[in-house]
Amino acid sequence: MRRSRLTAATIATAALLAIVGCASAEPASAPMPASASDGFLCGGVSISPDAVDARVPLSDLDSDARTALTEATWDDGLPLELVEDDWYLAAAAEDSVTVLRDVEVAPDPASPAIAPDHEVLIVSRMDDASNLPPGWYVSRSDDCALTLDLGERSVPAIAFATPPDPESSTLHLLVTEQTCNSGADAQGRIEIVSLVETGEQVGLVLGVRPRTGGQDCPANPATPFTVTLSAPLGERTILDAGLAVPRPIALVGR
Repeated sequence: MRRSRLTAATIATAALLAIVGCASAEPASAPMPASASDGFLCGGVSISPDAVDARVPLSDLDSDARTALTEATWDDGLPLELVEDDWYLAAAAEDSVTVLRDVEVAPDPASPAIAPDHEVLIVSRMDDASNLPPGWYVSRSDDCALTLDLGERSVPAIAFATPPDPESSTLHLLVTEQTCNSGADAQGRIEIVSLVETGEQVGLVLGVRPRTGGQDCPANPATPFTVTLSAPLGERTILDAGLAVPRPIALVGR
């Protein structure tokens, strides 16, 4: 699919409700806020969980939203031409329509980014642009990992630093901040937003508090972080529940 921009640039979990166990960044302890969010983010774009649950197809949109998508063009003037069966409505307003689609997760062991599982596309009405005639244009097209919206905190990438030991209650993790941080680690800013243990799995939501001040955007290094469960892990699956569609946490480089 062609992509360009004119501007700068339940599924499985909604809010996790309890915190069990404890954790510490190495070597200091980490605070544990009370709950996770009930909203989603796709590359910074706010997405309602209700929209993800409803998955309203493009064929069911009202006439205004359908007109916006039909008339929208890329910045080179070519039509948008979405495949209707792939996309569903995320949000519609008088001057914009946001649509979303699922994409296959393809982890890249060499990348510190969370592998995308969705694509978001926004068309916007532009009537006052100096270099464009009035009309509907694609204003954003991005792949993203759909995450919980944690407000000021961001959802990081999580990997195991060492293989989890079924007989241990300690998880040794590597946490990589996904927002700009001038290439520094996240030491002292990682928080357990939620840790929910059942007999079959462990759902973990981590958040990273931002540093104050402006930040550049080189890749951030991974930060060691230790989580202590209430009981030995056993055969339970450990899920990154900071993602709207939780995934098993993998060993680093896998």
